[in-house]
Amino acid sequence: MLAVASLLLTACQKNPELSGDLVGNQRTIEIIAKRYEYTPDVISVNQGETVVLKLTSADVTHGFYLDGYEREFFVHPGETKVMGFEASKAGRFSFRCSVTCGDFHPYMIGHLRVIPKSSYSAGIILVVLLGIASMAWSWTKRGNQQNKLFGVIPLDWRFEITKYRPIRKIFKSRWFPFIFILINFFIFVVILISSFVGSFAAGNYNFGVMITWVLWWVLLMTLFVP
Repeated sequence: MLAVASLLLTACQKNPELSGDLVGNQRTIEIIAKRYEYTPDVISVNQGETVVLKLTSADVTHGFYLDGYEREFFVHPGETKVMGFEASKAGRFSFRCSVTCGDFHPYMIGHLRVIPKSSYSAGIILVVLLGIASMAWSWTKRGNQQNKLFGVIPLDWRFEITKYRPIRKIFKSRWFPFIFILINFFIFVVILISSFVGSFAAGNYNFGVMITWVLWWVLLMTLFVP
């Protein structure tokens, strides 16, 4: 029920206000860069639009690197430069200053939100239908959920896989745990090597860092620790 309510609230939120001026299919957005912020620091566009960014530096030389789209350009003090690209990928992408501009340079970041083409109304209808179906299923199954895991799997259900001879032989083999240790060792060696030799420049992907924080940390907190 809580999950359904959360989905409904999320779906009913208004779309973010779009940035800049739209002429035809081209959206022009003006951004001011100064220590240590972009104004605006959050810009929103529709997927499929041609985005034209006009970047002006108010003090020192700044850079603009758009993660995910791999676009970069620079502006000198008082200068305005223009960069255009097609917002082909939906999602939330970070942009950051790629030129060291002072002590707090690493905190000079912003975000680009590319809103997908999917229909807002259709999304609301779908979530409402899923909510109704979930509540109906919950009410009909309430009496049988006490002895079931997630209301589906009986708690006394067992399946003895060791009754099969090949599986018993695998479990009894001295190589069984070692193979898993070896595979685990190989994966962690690859991650460590990629972390050391991968790029650390602003906006670049590092396989080791991504695996550690995006995959391993999520698995650790959601599966392994619980």
